[in-house]
Amino acid sequence: MKIPKKKQPPAYQMYASDILATKEYRMMNLEQRGLFLSLHLDTWVNDEVPYDTKDLALFLKIPYDEVTRARSIHLQKFFIKNGDYFQCPEHDDYKAMLEERRQKQSKGGKKGQRIKQAKAKGVPSSEPEGSRVEESSDELSSKEVSREKSSSGETSFKHISEGIEEWVREYDDAKEI
Repeated sequence: MKIPKKKQPPAYQMYASDILATKEYRMMNLEQRGLFLSLHLDTWVNDEVPYDTKDLALFLKIPYDEVTRARSIHLQKFFIKNGDYFQCPEHDDYKAMLEERRQKQSKGGKKGQRIKQAKAKGVPSSEPEGSRVEESSDELSSKEVSREKSSSGETSFKHISEGIEEWVREYDDAKEI
């Protein structure tokens, strides 16, 4: 059985302000910035690019002398050498986060499907039905605030707690002094 290749995420977030704020990026000339962007894009799509300058030039379809001029120590801030390749740790971390999110969503979807199927079969679920449990006004503690609709349709807050009422009286008394 052939295992299908996992589809690559189509995009990543690149915050311009974060890149522009780094001293390494600011120290690059235009040619170096172009190589940086090419490497950033290629390492997203391909996970890695050749480290060797000659191989990198062939891979990027950029003349060797231009790649040689554009390679700078500043690239080390954004890319690491892993064997014979450049990799971008930022991309690896981002892809791991996306995969974790995908796994959680898949798990949640499967759980929801089981609950839906159980309901269809008439089997009671151990999971609560809503996102929260409603309580009657009798069940609310005396320290909580209840909302009531006025006749004009506006929502007003009625404080139930005697402690709050006492604080309001003390506050009003202090204002009169």
